[in-house]
Amino acid sequence: MAICSSRQHNLFIVGASLALANLIAFLTLAFNRQAGLYGPEADSILPPLVEGLLLSFQVMALLGTALYLPQGRPAGGLASVTLCGMAGVLAAVFAAGWAEPGHYPMVLAFAAVALLCGLLATRQLRRLTDSVHEPEWHGGV
Repeated sequence: MAICSSRQHNLFIVGASLALANLIAFLTLAFNRQAGLYGPEADSILPPLVEGLLLSFQVMALLGTALYLPQGRPAGGLASVTLCGMAGVLAAVFAAGWAEPGHYPMVLAFAAVALLCGLLATRQLRRLTDSVHEPEWHGGV
């Protein structure tokens, strides 16, 4: 028996990429604040960091649910594809919200997370289509 399943590897990879994306977000925001990119009314970089952490929890919850749904039935597989896709859309929307000069490292980091979620959705869809067999043809005209 393996130590970690493929599901656990997928969750670990996405979790590690989310942690890296949040670190990049922190460094980007801290550097921009030091460079004076934000006005004096922006006294803290904490709200965007909390927003990124909340997004990370949402993405991990969606993917955790998606990857541990029973895959034997088409409904479970379809729900899994949908949840992985939703996690990717959340990450992509967050990345698009920061698409401004000076924030491109954040955009790329969270876009990479969105891409990973899309790849997981594609993988789940491939598993779903491979598990559905065409009915056999039993003669006739």
